[in-house]
Amino acid sequence: IADMNSHSYSCSVILTRLESRNYTSARFPCSPALFGKARLESLVENGGIIVEGSLNAPRKDDETGCDVSENNLDNLEDFCVLPSPSNSTVQMVERGKCNFLRKAKNQRVIVNADAIIVINSEPHELFVMANEMPSGQLEGPCTSD
Repeated sequence: IADMNSHSYSCSVILTRLESRNYTSARFPCSPALFGKARLESLVENGGIIVEGSLNAPRKDDETGCDVSENNLDNLEDFCVLPSPSNSTVQMVERGKCNFLRKAKNQRVIVNADAIIVINSEPHELFVMANEMPSGQLEGPCTSD
């Protein structure tokens, strides 16, 4: 993503696994969310974001990450706080059933996730992770007025 002031950021997921004292890794391209900590304004202000930590597979009881009561999401004061550079939790969820902002908030509540990876369930369809508000504008929980 980029702006007209020469700020540009890319997204990649690097998976590293330790096997018998040898590290193996793979790099995958990704698309950042356009709300919350990954909004372009936040990236510029903070010089980008690097999240390093353990990667959790989608939970068997809630693979899409959508099954949390709205009441549990009301008091997420630290949702907009940037994650620490290491020792973070990254939760994978599948695409579908609820919006991306809801998925991110749910995973913060359930597993204290600092980041989520949304698995595309439609292999031939690209998508943008944005949070559409009722009036149609794109907005997020970490915007300042």
